[in-house]
Amino acid sequence: DKVAEVRWKASVAKTIRVRARLRSKVTVTAPLRVDLAGGWSDTPPICHEHGGSVANVAVTIDGARPVGCAVSRLVEPVLVLRVEGLEEVRCRELEDLADRRDPRAPAALLKCAAVVAGAIDVAGSPLVEQLAGGGLEVTSWSRVPTGSGLGTSSILAACLVAAFRAARDEAYALDDAARGELVDATLAVEAELTTGGGWQDQVGGIYGGFKLATSSTGLPVRVETRLLEPPPDFLAGRLVLVYTGTARLAKDLLERVLKGWRDRAPGVVDTVAALVRGADRAATAIANGDAVALGEELDAYWVLKQKMAAGAEPDRVRAMIESVRDRVHGAALCGAGGGGFLVLIAKAADDVPSLRAAFGTLACDA
Repeated sequence: DKVAEVRWKASVAKTIRVRARLRSKVTVTAPLRVDLAGGWSDTPPICHEHGGSVANVAVTIDGARPVGCAVSRLVEPVLVLRVEGLEEVRCRELEDLADRRDPRAPAALLKCAAVVAGAIDVAGSPLVEQLAGGGLEVTSWSRVPTGSGLGTSSILAACLVAAFRAARDEAYALDDAARGELVDATLAVEAELTTGGGWQDQVGGIYGGFKLATSSTGLPVRVETRLLEPPPDFLAGRLVLVYTGTARLAKDLLERVLKGWRDRAPGVVDTVAALVRGADRAATAIANGDAVALGEELDAYWVLKQKMAAGAEPDRVRAMIESVRDRVHGAALCGAGGGGFLVLIAKAADDVPSLRAAFGTLACDA
């Protein structure tokens, strides 16, 4: 009887966290992000040709930061990369990292993060020499379903870079400058991995709470993040995450959106401009503590997402939204759309039982 939201309780979260035990082991955990307006405008080349603006919020799930990693020192000069519950790779030579640009390769994200963070120099001396002072064991985890739409892979990349750097530098701390650099480093990891993607996911996990992030036209991309300060307990008990039971296919949607932008499909420039304006209005609604206005912006955002990517709303998701329409101020699929988590701004606090009943046969296991 686990419906949509039942055990996926979202709470506004503080920021990414780094914990170190005498630098022999570094653990980094982070919240996930729920995008509320402006997504797609942060995606290259859209963001540097047009400029981008995104409003989002960092959330814990069931009171925990569900994404993270740990880096430990080893005596043996080896790089051990472990994806919790999935795979383990032992790298003894630089050649063992040669497949890192294939996203399907084992532990590809971890390999790319090690390179971008400077833990491994793929053009340098043999790996055994680089690790002569001690090897590294890296374990990563994500405790939400694959294809959640909550920015998991980008936020995990940020965790990995922070962990590698903290393991190498006892003075490393996540001050404002380091957070901004971590946003850029995550973009570099995704470029190394050849997956592409925008900047809003890592912003959502690196900075806590509600925020508005913007980037101007031109290269290199420079992201400025402004933390928003809504009234205390804004959206408490009313920000609801619903797992749709279907993983989203972001890469497929991404390819279609970028093709539409390159071809300047009819209306695409106007749609991106509307996304940017919507993010600014959403930020105002958040700062004013206006849940009704924010719900309206969330609904408008969902319409714009579907204009950007045809097929972003499966029939089942449309039916789910319609079934609770009278109980929410706004609703949208998180991330690119197509599946994953649905975010609702409920009219009443702690209204999960009514929402569960409204979903009826559309309920799914979480």
